[in-house]
Amino acid sequence: MKAGDFLDTFSGAVFIPGEGLERKQGYLEKCIYTAGSGRSVALRYWAPDGPLSMSLTDTSHWRLAIGPFDQEVYLCDDSQPDNCSFIIDNFKH
Repeated sequence: MKAGDFLDTFSGAVFIPGEGLERKQGYLEKCIYTAGSGRSVALRYWAPDGPLSMSLTDTSHWRLAIGPFDQEVYLCDDSQPDNCSFIIDNFKH
């Protein structure tokens, strides 16, 4: 992003499931936004003590898909951020 640019629109999110492709445990890989300039911006959550354990909320907006390197991921490409919600369970140690 260039100086003066801004995040304008939520575009979607990618969730990496834990074992067995369960929606109940995994982590949010990234959220994707469209900037005012029209460029896509991917933001990743970072926690100083390591990744958080997260679970997807009960919604039909998250769908199972094949990501990079044939990895199975859940995608949410609904433009309403509330539809791509998730729950932070606790820190993984």
